Amino acid sequence: MGGWLLDFYMSDENLYARVVEELSTQGPVRGLWAKAYAESSGNHEAARALYLRLRVTQLADERLALAKDARRQQRSESRWSEYLVIAGLTLFATFLVVSVVVWDLPSAVYELLNRKSTAAIPTFSPASGNSP
Repeated sequence: MGGWLLDFYMSDENLYARVVEELSTQGPVRGLWAKAYAESSGNHEAARALYLRLRVTQLADERLALAKDARRQQRSESRWSEYLVIAGLTLFATFLVVSVVVWDLPSAVYELLNRKSTAAIPTFSPASGNSP
């Protein structure tokens, strides 16, 4: 998630609006409401204000934890990509070394490139009647 987008979703105004909407549709989170009520000495209005602050803090902490998890997951996936590249290169290098050692590839290539015989190469000469 982009920086500005994360800031938008985590802004105080949006979180307070979400808590107000949550209160009107679902009611308060019971345990958090009890905490706010107890800490406000039974004053209903003070409990409501404290509940709003506590719930906004709770939502902001949840969003921050989700963002950290997403970054951690992204780093983990990036590491796996690096590991796959390293494994592929290692496999290729192993194949190359085995090819050189077991099949004596350099001498075979050398012989192929330095072949003196041209008998295998067909030629067309007008004198023999093999014109194209």
